[in-house]
Amino acid sequence: MVWLDSYERRARLIPGLVLVAPIAVTIVMFGFKDDPLVAWIVGALTAFGAPVVLANFVRHKGLEVEDHLYQSWGGKPTDQLLQGGQPAQRDSWRAAVEAVSGRQLPTLGQPDAAGQCDAAVKVVISKTRSGFKLLFNENRNYGYERNLYGLRKLGRSVAGGCLGFSAIAVGLLIGVAHRKTRAEWVIGLIALAGLMLLWIFLPSEKRTRTTAFKYAGQLFDAAVELTVKS
Repeated sequence: MVWLDSYERRARLIPGLVLVAPIAVTIVMFGFKDDPLVAWIVGALTAFGAPVVLANFVRHKGLEVEDHLYQSWGGKPTDQLLQGGQPAQRDSWRAAVEAVSGRQLPTLGQPDAAGQCDAAVKVVISKTRSGFKLLFNENRNYGYERNLYGLRKLGRSVAGGCLGFSAIAVGLLIGVAHRKTRAEWVIGLIALAGLMLLWIFLPSEKRTRTTAFKYAGQLFDAAVELTVKS
């Protein structure tokens, strides 16, 4: 997708495609894809940047739940790692963050009323945007899990609506219109049920928390690496 980089494709576009997948399955199982109007609409949306719009929508849904997640976790992962954890590792990370950012972190156990941690972490992020593959991968993984979690309610609604509509439509076609059961209807209903189960079980606050802390730890490891190089 020429409009989107590898981060956006993994963290934003894929959750978005999973969101609209039930609609695509419904279109295919009832043969709407052969309708010239449907084909034109799909082509026009793609040509005019629908993937970018979808990716941005997914990003905003993820950001909407982020503050709530931080509160339920007891604070941002970066703040927690700089204030707790194993003393040796924590002190190494704190020293590296201060050296890279040029900012003083709050004393251990003291509230970050002035936002010193946030300011220092933002500097570290800006200085590690390139050249750290593991950090990039962890950031992408966190974005994917957060955005998928942010879409969970909408995803369940879309999948459930398409499954309900398709089940009723197939029932009417067989029972009322006396159509023979078609393989695409059966496969489509199975696929829609699978997507519904995916939205019920895959997005997880626990998975999001795990990837968030992995990203925070990798960010501070990158800061340590920068201090070694300098």
